[in-house]
Amino acid sequence: MEIRLKSYYSENQIVKNLFTSGEELMFISDFSQYVGFYHRYTTGEVFSEPEWDPVRSKRLISYRNISEMQKRYYDLKHFVSNPLRGKRKRINNPDEYYRYTTPIAINRQLTDREIRDGKLFRYFVSKRNERSRVFYEIDQKQAVTVTSTRSGLNQFLFEVITVPWKTDGPQYDIYKNNILTIPGVVDTNLRIIERYSKKYPLLRKTVSGPRELTVYENRRRNS
Repeated sequence: MEIRLKSYYSENQIVKNLFTSGEELMFISDFSQYVGFYHRYTTGEVFSEPEWDPVRSKRLISYRNISEMQKRYYDLKHFVSNPLRGKRKRINNPDEYYRYTTPIAINRQLTDREIRDGKLFRYFVSKRNERSRVFYEIDQKQAVTVTSTRSGLNQFLFEVITVPWKTDGPQYDIYKNNILTIPGVVDTNLRIIERYSKKYPLLRKTVSGPRELTVYENRRRNS
């Protein structure tokens, strides 16, 4: 299931019912060409379907005619750590300039606003061909650059995963007549970890537990 960078978008932040007949967009998952309806956000995100569908919508990127050999070439040669980051660097194929940046891991801190909201979004980056080795948390400022065409995080190398996270509320689920009425912080985050770890096993090792970045972690530290 795809997740957008923001939990809510106003109508003036979305352009719906767009259509492409080809050679304009492709799936970021396998670089196959996309034909059909799509919609676009002011954040730069583009998804399939005329408007957002949490089940059917898939992330799209600008189309490039890239052969399998070129994909490997991008991975093995074009993305290198550049001490002169920010300078334009020419690559041979295609004949364009790119300014890709290396993702930087962060130590996320919980803010007062995120406590008041009771939730937040966490952003993790995974290297597409090293998913079992490269996986760590980044900030939103880096995460949004993966939608850029020629700068920011290299979308051909890296995948950004947006994970919802509960920060405040009862510590555990509250049931009434065996029906879940109020989701608990710990139980909700455990479910989130379980769901995303099926595809990204390193998530379990990256987060310290379901109380991380919650009011319960803060209280434990201050006690």
